[in-house]
Amino acid sequence: MSLRLILSARAMRCASAPASGTRIALPGRFSCIVALSLLLGACATPAPLDVSQSAHLVRTSVSAKPVVASVVIKNEAPPPTPHEHKVFDTTFVPVPAETAAIVAADLKRYFDEATVHVDGCKQRIVVRIERADAYWEFNAVDKVPIVSLFTMPGRRNYFMNVRVSFEVEQDGKVVRTYVANERFVLPDGKANGQDDIEESTRRLIAQYREQFFAGLDKAFTTRYLD
Repeated sequence: MSLRLILSARAMRCASAPASGTRIALPGRFSCIVALSLLLGACATPAPLDVSQSAHLVRTSVSAKPVVASVVIKNEAPPPTPHEHKVFDTTFVPVPAETAAIVAADLKRYFDEATVHVDGCKQRIVVRIERADAYWEFNAVDKVPIVSLFTMPGRRNYFMNVRVSFEVEQDGKVVRTYVANERFVLPDGKANGQDDIEESTRRLIAQYREQFFAGLDKAFTTRYLD
């Protein structure tokens, strides 16, 4: 059954979408959770999810910090959208976090710590966020009411895609380029209600932060910058 049919057939049985800032109560069937999650995203503007608990994971171990004139960060990532994988009949539901904005802020924090800014330096970095979206999986078995009733406590796959390109300029000319294209997977997330979805999203963001910036130290900062 397609996601559109779930929304039209089952959302009527659930409570109407709550106002901004409220939480989704656990309905009788798992498909109602998905319907309400998507309706909330379409009908309300919730407060940004607080992911500050893992902000300390945006760090660097670079000892000799490169000198740069500036670091320009351009957020060009498209917004996440719900979509289906036709072969496996899986719907990917966006997580309740502004992932592109989070990545942009994290990159600024990282380069503020990993580099030394000196006006007039010939070296400049241009960073482009090309993709930064995250989803959790709503599988075909969850769309069968009787089955989903018994599979609600199960694990859910959460994943985050991050693609960022880096250009190193010398005297206004691009001399080196690097692309980081990563997918981070949380195999034991939960989606029994809004609290579970938010907590799993926080865990996913923490995993991305810990792994992405440790890799950036080794793959880019120490190798591509003077």
